[in-house]
Amino acid sequence: MFESKDALQAYMDGEVYKSVIENPDWANHLARHHEVHAEASNIQDQIKRH
Repeated sequence: MFESKDALQAYMDGEVYKSVIENPDWANHLARHHEVHAEASNIQDQIKRH
């Protein structure tokens, strides 16, 4: 979803993310960070093209 960890951090430091996590109607939210295996991602892209 994000090009880099820095891009993710910039989003999480920004106003949009802040407005979501501070919204009382959206309680008990959870954000998880996952690594993407580049080779597996490339294989999936190739499969989708065929």
